[in-house]
Amino acid sequence: NPLSLISSGEDLVALVDSLFYSLAGDGVIDMDKFLESHDDLCKSCSLSSLDTAECKRLFRRFDVDQSGTLEKEEFKEMVQRLLLRAHFQQQKFGKGHFIVAGAGRLTDHYDELEVLGQGEYGV
Repeated sequence: NPLSLISSGEDLVALVDSLFYSLAGDGVIDMDKFLESHDDLCKSCSLSSLDTAECKRLFRRFDVDQSGTLEKEEFKEMVQRLLLRAHFQQQKFGKGHFIVAGAGRLTDHYDELEVLGQGEYGV
């Protein structure tokens, strides 16, 4: 479960360390390395594959210092966001999660405090 990795600090650190060091031989990940390995990263985060344009946007978004590389902290933040994204991709939300049909008519659930008037918009 992707969300359990985020809530478990030790598991997240282990995942980030293993992914980062497998990609970053010299301590940083550049765009080319990221594009070459994004499929493995997505699989590790239980996320569906990303296209090249989305990978580039993701890289630029988390390259906070705009160095053209991802340092370990930037990479960690990105992995956390990908895990959250994976968690919410797995959820099946529908209007039933937010709207519950009640019994009776709508007006049965409200009290009339004051009659405002007659006419087109009055009661």
